[in-house]
Amino acid sequence: MRPHELQRTLLAMPQPPVLYATLWPLFKQAPWRDGRHLKTLCWMVAGLLTSGWIALDEWAPCVAGRAVYAQSTVRRFSRWLSNARIDALRLYAALLRGALGEFPDGRLHVALDTTMLWETFCVVQVALVWRGRSVPVAWKVLRHRSASVAFQDYRGVLGFAARLLKGREVVLLADRGFIHAELLRWVKRTPDWHFCIRCKRDIGLFLGSGKKLALRLSAGELRFYAGVFLVSVNK
Repeated sequence: MRPHELQRTLLAMPQPPVLYATLWPLFKQAPWRDGRHLKTLCWMVAGLLTSGWIALDEWAPCVAGRAVYAQSTVRRFSRWLSNARIDALRLYAALLRGALGEFPDGRLHVALDTTMLWETFCVVQVALVWRGRSVPVAWKVLRHRSASVAFQDYRGVLGFAARLLKGREVVLLADRGFIHAELLRWVKRTPDWHFCIRCKRDIGLFLGSGKKLALRLSAGELRFYAGVFLVSVNK
């Protein structure tokens, strides 16, 4: 093909949407094994943001490519999602580390929470709280019919988040369903980590002598206790 013919062919090709062009340099920072994986991800995210639906067939119309049938693009997305060579957490961690470099120095707040999907799956997530929004740090999907999970079910999620946020002071926020002695001991052993967990009004505190002290707080009432323990965190 002659140069002028090649130029006409390139001009005739559909140009990538602005959103795709914006996502490309952002996702390129991750350690990709294959550039085709990066390209497919950019189209998937562009389709997700454009359509507003979590459905592969809704993303296909947003893709500019050589595929004639939308089903071909849907199969391409499906293969990407089931590709064992794509380590989602490793790629996401690289992108998040780059983003954390733009955060100001100081204390970070992360939230530990669960979300139920179709009363069948439970998503355990640690998210960075920033300017009224949550930025996922680590997560795990369990086949579980309840939002209440045991510590061993999310221990790995916390460990991944701790490695990713190493060197930063972190306050872990959680609801009362996470009052687990194992979790409190884990936070105590993890450098630079603290916790702020909502408790039931009738939860007991323990004095140094082992005597139990009942809270029995009224709505809106505040109290400060020093030298007490919440469950047996010292063991």
